[in-house]
Amino acid sequence: MSLLETTQPHSGCSGTAHGFGTLSEVVDKIEEFLRVRLPQIITDIQGWNGNKRQSERAMTEDLALLLPFEAEPQPFQFLHENTEPGKGNRSVDLGVFPLQRIYVAPRTLGAKDRLYVLEAKRLPTAVTSLEKQEREREYVVGDWHRRQEKKKPLSGGIERFKECEHGRKLQRAGMLAFVQKGDTAHWLGQANGWIDDLTATPPPRHQATWAKTDHLALLPPASPHAMESSPPVTELESTHARSDGTTIRLRHFWLDLRAQPAKAQADARSTANVIPSEVAEPFFIHDDMVMDVPSFDLIPGDISR
Repeated sequence: MSLLETTQPHSGCSGTAHGFGTLSEVVDKIEEFLRVRLPQIITDIQGWNGNKRQSERAMTEDLALLLPFEAEPQPFQFLHENTEPGKGNRSVDLGVFPLQRIYVAPRTLGAKDRLYVLEAKRLPTAVTSLEKQEREREYVVGDWHRRQEKKKPLSGGIERFKECEHGRKLQRAGMLAFVQKGDTAHWLGQANGWIDDLTATPPPRHQATWAKTDHLALLPPASPHAMESSPPVTELESTHARSDGTTIRLRHFWLDLRAQPAKAQADARSTANVIPSEVAEPFFIHDDMVMDVPSFDLIPGDISR
């Protein structure tokens, strides 16, 4: 179904619903929306503050403002910091919910029926040496230095999906990466290498098993940027066995923000080199320039003269 194609509404006593054959078709529409819109809004996501990398939280907040604005004509909406049901205060970065009733036979989905979730991470995650120890592998698994502890926190992106901490009861979900250093080939190798390490040395905290089947795989480009050597958004996919015996398929959207500092510097140089236009001299009215202007007597209520 085309992104801009309007779904056939179904009328009933509960109002109007947009009709889909399956829930998978609804998710297809969400992922198609992301595929089309993310390259268009990437320049509005501030990945850098001068030469300093912007935080994951700040970039996610930018995205949380931009996606609902772009999704206005769609039958779904994005909710920032969506609390995970039954997980206390734990939340996923973005939840996707119906904006209007969505009919998927044999039921109608309402405002509280979650359709999809997105978890965002930045690459690289670490900045300081301490962060490198704790968070370097966080796109896949968090707190790697504590991997042998039975109470290791579940803080990694893919890790949380596998352990049903994110997107429970969903068969498909998404991850976003804000790429600030390194290219796709580098991070794909890193992510799959981290998965291999988990396969070889499974953390006791994990109930789900790790295998090469958890590897991420590049998807063929499906956008006007297909011929670019460095497209603004790269798509990948992975499928994971979960701790509850189900599987989940993740669509990964990697946003390339590496060029932002250079572009900002170029824009600043361009602005500095602009020759200011000639400033007009101030115009003063002198007494000898004042002319007699005839006065008019207005008839009360008459504004036509």
